Amino acid sequence: MSDKNTQLNHIVEALRRYGKYDYFKSQFTNFNEATVEAKINRGVTILKAAGILESINESAPSENPRELQVTTTMLQSNLSEADARRVLDLPPIEVAQLGRRAVAEYTFARKCGISESDATVIAKLGGSQYRR
Repeated sequence: MSDKNTQLNHIVEALRRYGKYDYFKSQFTNFNEATVEAKINRGVTILKAAGILESINESAPSENPRELQVTTTMLQSNLSEADARRVLDLPPIEVAQLGRRAVAEYTFARKCGISESDATVIAKLGGSQYRR
């Protein structure tokens, strides 16, 4: 439950920062009785409509703390998801979804000086294909 409350707190912070909090509260007939999930969904909808959030994972909050950190960085710094991942030195989401081995291949390729797009291709292909 604390994960959802934390997520709601970040959303409320962003709404206040961009002057959308009063509008957010006016969307509920009884704000105090609304569920946390309803508040999160409405807050994300308002942030997206205002162009503050470009994308956010629509599923349940991620259990991975690094992914929660990406969302927090997006809200606090007004960054896109890709930029937030770069700031946190994380691989692109399409690489992260492929698993640990793909992330390791991507990280190794980046450390060798390979561009981000080429490192992503290497990670997607399975990396070291020329093993003996």
